[in-house]
Amino acid sequence: MEEDHKRDTTRIHVVMLPWLAHGHISPFLELSKRLTKVGDHFFIHFLSTPVNLTSIRNKNKDLHPSIQLIELHLPTLPDLPPLFHTTMNLPPHLMPTLKEAFDLSQPAFTDLLSLLKPDLLIYDFIQPWAPIVAAHLGIPSLLFLATGALPSSYLLHLIKKPMGHGHQFPRFSDWQVQRYKQLLESKAHGLSDSYRFHECIDRSSPFILIKTTGEMEAKYIRYFSELSGKEIVPTGLIISEPMDKAHHECGRFMEWLDKRDRGSIVFVSFGSEYFMSKEEMEEISYGLEISNVGFIWVVRFHKGAKTSIDEAVPDGFLERVGEERGLVVEGWAPQGAILSHPSIGGFVTHCGWGSVVEAMRYGVPIIGIPLHLEQPLNAKLVVEVGVGMEVERGGGGEGRFEREGVGKVIREVVVGEGGEGVRRRAREMGKRLRLRGEDGEVEVVVQKIREESIQRKLRLLLYTTCPHELYKTTSLGSETQEEAGVQAHGLSDSYRFHECIDRSSPFILIKTAEEIEAKYIRYLSELSGKEIIPTGLMISEPMDKAHHECARFMKWLDKRERGSIVFVSFGSEYFMSKEEMEEISYGLEISNVGFIWVVRFHKGAKTSVKEAVPDGFLERVGEERGWLWRVGHHKGPY
Repeated sequence: MEEDHKRDTTRIHVVMLPWLAHGHISPFLELSKRLTKVGDHFFIHFLSTPVNLTSIRNKNKDLHPSIQLIELHLPTLPDLPPLFHTTMNLPPHLMPTLKEAFDLSQPAFTDLLSLLKPDLLIYDFIQPWAPIVAAHLGIPSLLFLATGALPSSYLLHLIKKPMGHGHQFPRFSDWQVQRYKQLLESKAHGLSDSYRFHECIDRSSPFILIKTTGEMEAKYIRYFSELSGKEIVPTGLIISEPMDKAHHECGRFMEWLDKRDRGSIVFVSFGSEYFMSKEEMEEISYGLEISNVGFIWVVRFHKGAKTSIDEAVPDGFLERVGEERGLVVEGWAPQGAILSHPSIGGFVTHCGWGSVVEAMRYGVPIIGIPLHLEQPLNAKLVVEVGVGMEVERGGGGEGRFEREGVGKVIREVVVGEGGEGVRRRAREMGKRLRLRGEDGEVEVVVQKIREESIQRKLRLLLYTTCPHELYKTTSLGSETQEEAGVQAHGLSDSYRFHECIDRSSPFILIKTAEEIEAKYIRYLSELSGKEIIPTGLMISEPMDKAHHECARFMKWLDKRERGSIVFVSFGSEYFMSKEEMEEISYGLEISNVGFIWVVRFHKGAKTSVKEAVPDGFLERVGEERGWLWRVGHHKGPY
C-alpha cells in the first residue's frame, strides 16, 4: 500500500468500490484505466476481495502504476468461505449471504478509507453504507452505475411511482412488472434491494456516473435525472480493448473465422456468471442446428461440476453440426476479438449490459435471450434502438425460450430479409460509436470530478448556532421534530440541516467556546462523526461610549447604582405579541428593579409602545425607574 508520506497531493486520489460481480468490477476497472490515462491527475485505489483481485491481476499484467489494488476482507460466514467472496461460481442461494458479508465489511472499509484519506469515493448501487462512511470522514462520494439508463430509470420509476405512469417505457407484460417489483423487494441482511438502490442514488453528490451514451439512451438519461433529482453524467461505453488477434489464445478462433464468409457466423455467450440448465442447453443446441448458421458457442459450468459438453448437449449434436459449421468451447473465449472479426454476423446473448454495449460498439446485430435481473430491460432497448431482435418465450412471455424461436430469430437476423434493417442499423450504430470515441465523455467526467474535488476542498460549513441547539435538532425531540418537518421548496429543515452537516468536510466550525459548552461540543462530534472546532465567541467590539448614539444611555446609566439595572431585549428578529408585552411589563413592574427595555415592532407597524403595554404602565414606572426604547420606523425613548 502506498505510504502516506509519499502521497502525491497534486493528484486526485479516488477509491473505487464496485459490487463483487465481474459485470461490475470490469466497468469500474475500465473507468479507472480511463481516468489514469487522462494526463496525470488521478491515483486510483481499487478495493475488492482477494479472490477478485487475483482474477484482475491474472488478466491485467500491465496495469497502470497509478492503479493500486487493495484487498477488502469480508468476514467468513457459514457456507461462504473466501473462495465465494465473489459472484463468480457462487451458488445462487448464497447471494443474500454474500450481500450480508459485504455489508459486514463496513468496519474494514472504514479503516481503509481512514488510512487512504482519498479525495473521492466512487461506489456501486448495492452498498448504501459506503457513502455514509465517506461522509463521516469528510470524503465526497459518487455513484457509478454499470447498467444502462433504461433499467436504472425504470427501477427507480417503480420505487417512486409504483402505481403511476409518466414515461413511455417499452411495453412490459404484467408478469415482468411483477417480477421486477419482487426483485426490488428481495432482502439481504434486512435491507431490500429497492432501499439499497434508492439510498445509493440519494447519497451520490452532486451527480451520478452511468455507463452509457446519449447516442443510445438520451431520453432515459433525461428521465433518470428527473426522477433522481441529480445530474446524470454518461461515461461512454468504456469497453476493454479486445485481445490482440495475434495473441496465442486468439489463434485458434481467428484461424477458424478467417475461413468463413463475412457476416455468416453467430457468437453465442451468456456471460461469465450464468450457468444454463440442461434443458436450456438443449433448446440452444437445437435452435443453432435449426438455424443452419455457423457459430462459436462458449459453454460454462459451475466450478467443480463434472458435466462435460457431450453430456450437456443433445445426443449426436456435435457430430451433426461438425467443427466446420460450429465450435463449442468450454469456459472462455476472447469475446472482443471475436465480435470485432468481420465474419461475425450476430451475437446470441443474455443481454447483460456489458455484452449489449460491446456488440453495439462493433456493429454486431443482437439476438437477445434475456435470462434474469435487468437483462429483459436491456433486450427491450436493443429492439427499440433497432439493432437486434428478442427471442419470444412461450406462455405469453412468462415461459421458457424454445428451439424454434431461437433458430428463427438467428436466421432472420443473420441472413433473412426481415433482418436487413437490423443489420444496417447495427452497422450504423457501430460506426457512429467508433467515430465519436469515448474521449469526449471521459473528459467531461474528469472535469466534473476535478471541479467537485476543488469545491470540496474549499467548502467549510460555519454554524452560528450553539451546540446544544444542534444537539436538539440532531436528536429530534418531539418539539424539534415538528419544527424540522416544516418544508420550503420541498425540503424539510431537518433534511437541510442534516445534509449540511454531512457535506461539511473534514470538520465543522461553530461559534462557541469549550468553557461554555464542552459536553455539547463532544456530543455533537459523536453524533455527526465530524471534528467540531469552536471559533470562540467572536463578538463585535462595543460602540465607543462617547459616540452620540450612546450618550443618552450612558448619561441615564451613570446616575444609577452599580448593578441595579436590567437590560431587556429579545433580539432583532422577534416581534412580541401584545399578550407577551403585557406579561413582560407587569413582570418588570412587580420586580421593582430599574430597566432599559428595547421594544421592536414589524417595519411599518402603526402600534405605539403606549398601546402595546398595559394602561398606566409608563406613568407608574416613570422614566426615573425605567426607559423603553422603540426600534422601528423611528427610534426614541418612551
